[in-house]
Amino acid sequence: MTERRTPQRPLALWRALPLLLCLWGARAVAAPEVPPAPEAMPVVWVADVGLAPEAAALPPRAGGLLGRLRRAGFAPVALPLPDGPELAAVAHTLRDQITARLGERPFFAIGHGLGGTALAAAAPDLPGLRGWVGLGAPLGHGGATGAAQAWFAAVARAPQAGWPTWGAARFAGQPLSRLLMTRPGLRPDLRAAWLAQPVPPIPAALLAAVAAAQQGPTPQANAGLRGLAARPDVPVLAVMAVADGLWPVWQCDPVTLGLTRAAGEATVARRVLTRADGTPELGHLDLLIHPAALDHVHDPVVATLRGWVAAAAEAQALRGQ
Repeated sequence: MTERRTPQRPLALWRALPLLLCLWGARAVAAPEVPPAPEAMPVVWVADVGLAPEAAALPPRAGGLLGRLRRAGFAPVALPLPDGPELAAVAHTLRDQITARLGERPFFAIGHGLGGTALAAAAPDLPGLRGWVGLGAPLGHGGATGAAQAWFAAVARAPQAGWPTWGAARFAGQPLSRLLMTRPGLRPDLRAAWLAQPVPPIPAALLAAVAAAQQGPTPQANAGLRGLAARPDVPVLAVMAVADGLWPVWQCDPVTLGLTRAAGEATVARRVLTRADGTPELGHLDLLIHPAALDHVHDPVVATLRGWVAAAAEAQALRGQ
């Protein structure tokens, strides 16, 4: 007796669509990035104290801020934060490193925390600088938060450590991640990538100088703000978070600290992340590595850079008429 088999019907296309979309999305995420063209606009990137430049490639699957920049056609140039007895010395070292890499080519600069401050302080000596972006970058020192004071104390006790180590430690009665990240419950893959980050040398001399400057009751303009003031031709974007426990808005806001521009000079833009505006509460490290930063920080930054490129091209076309 022969067993009868019911012929299998092909899977309807509409039923297979979700699977196809998932496969396509996974391939799109995992696709290798195309190297930037030789003429691509460089973007110098400097991370905060205790962070390797590669931290800007988190979250891992999305490629972070560096991945966003590459896909937008820019050419990131990642540099470590140098050490020095004061911001001016650190700015001079950065100037030499950038000049050695780029010469006088036009470029944008993005810095996180003191990385942004150092880039701003170097602005007067960087003729190729065409725009500055600070992510929680202090432009004034003084009025330090309790979290910042605890952080300085932790660095003094363990200067060889870095954010991944500090993030797993306890001091001031709380895990550091709760002081500086409003969302400490990171996904397992992101947490593993975060803890695997290399720990660069800590700029102990710079931190000692900053810690001393932070003792004042109210913020006073630092070398970063003075550097931007000396370059009225350079547009500025300051991204700040109300929930930033390390460098709060009142230390990062260029307008509050006195940076003004006359008519016809480059713009000074501010982006303040606050729950009242419908954006999630992001702490200092969240600005760089949290998945929510992709939509609320990284994409707006890339859009701003594109706007600066378009504005420069338009101005050049008008001069050529």
